[in-house]
Amino acid sequence: MNSQRESSTLPVVTGCQQQIVEIDGCMLPIVTTRTDIGDKRKKNILHWKEARLALAHEEGNITPKFDATFGGSVDDAGHSLLNCAVTAGLGINTQIHGVGDGATWIADQMKKRFGSQASYLVDFYHVCEYLGGASKICAANDEKNWMDVQEKR
Repeated sequence: MNSQRESSTLPVVTGCQQQIVEIDGCMLPIVTTRTDIGDKRKKNILHWKEARLALAHEEGNITPKFDATFGGSVDDAGHSLLNCAVTAGLGINTQIHGVGDGATWIADQMKKRFGSQASYLVDFYHVCEYLGGASKICAANDEKNWMDVQEKR
């Protein structure tokens, strides 16, 4: 993906009406093998790198455009998201609807890359996960019923 990436900036064409975009990261285990040790049991070294995957598609289109970074910065990931959006038909009138887990770096990149054209919404799964943690304090004696009410809202 990195070798096929073209550098994108906000286009000056009208573009599509609405896009849905998402970006998220995860830690991937990386195994490297040392060659300077004779004991085969001790040759493998495990470390972790963050991969970030971005996607964008025009509302109603089920074929998303993808991009990814591996071990790069959040700015690199934001640029990947912008590349996806441009490839999917972003223009000066396009409204961007971002969905994600609520990580601050994602909201910051949405604002940095798309400005007032974008809105960002925490997805239902993560809202429920966060409320589940809050239910222990908000409704210590009746967590399940409290959660049911929150989910319906």
